[in-house]
Amino acid sequence: MADYMNFLDLEAIASADRAFENKQYNVSTMLYRMAHKKLMKYNGDRMLPIQMAGDVKNKLQRSEMIWTKNPQQTPLTYRTWSLSKTSYVAGKQCLKHLYLDKYKRNERSAPSPATKILWEKGREFENLVRKRMFPNGIDVKDAMASKFNYFSSYTDSALKHFREITLFEASFIEDKILVMVDMLHKDEKGELDLYEIKLHTELTEGILWDLSIQYHVVKKRFGEKIKSFNVVLRRGEEDFEFINVKEDLEKLQEETGNQGFEFIHFLQISSEPDIAMGPHCYLLYSCGFKDYCTRVATLPDYHV
Repeated sequence: MADYMNFLDLEAIASADRAFENKQYNVSTMLYRMAHKKLMKYNGDRMLPIQMAGDVKNKLQRSEMIWTKNPQQTPLTYRTWSLSKTSYVAGKQCLKHLYLDKYKRNERSAPSPATKILWEKGREFENLVRKRMFPNGIDVKDAMASKFNYFSSYTDSALKHFREITLFEASFIEDKILVMVDMLHKDEKGELDLYEIKLHTELTEGILWDLSIQYHVVKKRFGEKIKSFNVVLRRGEEDFEFINVKEDLEKLQEETGNQGFEFIHFLQISSEPDIAMGPHCYLLYSCGFKDYCTRVATLPDYHV
């Protein structure tokens, strides 16, 4: 591989170009600036990165100039969180799972071939639903060139910028909890329909946990603007249906909010809990830390 490849952020440049075309000058300026900064670290003598640095600089200057004329577009911000949807569901399954996922993630066993196949099927199903329901939706991951800590800020900016829009992986942080909604559609009235896509054929307890923490966060942000909160379930190989579960989720909100707070507090003050293995290891998913827990449980005088 050429020595300059590590200095090229082609994904950021492509995303910046799309943002500029969409008149999202706050987004294009930030991404051009990141790409240019990386290119300027190149100290070699290859002409391609040097030329690209000049081209990106010109795009950056043009984007900055137009952005100054659009002060309503505020800068994107780097955001952090203490709990994610995934870690919330882990905590519902087992507090030790929650702890290990935060502090000993390298102890997680590699996914089995069967699990990888299932993940791939899930991605294929998600793409099928996206294309059929909202073929013109914007994927936040692509729009932000995988700059994960800016996803939430981009989501806020895009919802403000576009009168009507569909976002994939719309990201929100409230109460230090991050959730990413599979599909969010804002209509011209500013009302929202949200969709979580599952490869399952029926609504399970685990899926309700997943949906409940998402609804908790987005309700805190949007309140009565939420028209529906839907789960999309598989119906055969090429078909699906979506079910509005907003009323069901309303009943879980007090418990969900309290547990979210408890999990964050637990991660701040706790050491690894001594929890024996049992049926909870398979309650929602087959826990990826089973091998670790099995191994440490057989050590003499084991203490966490």
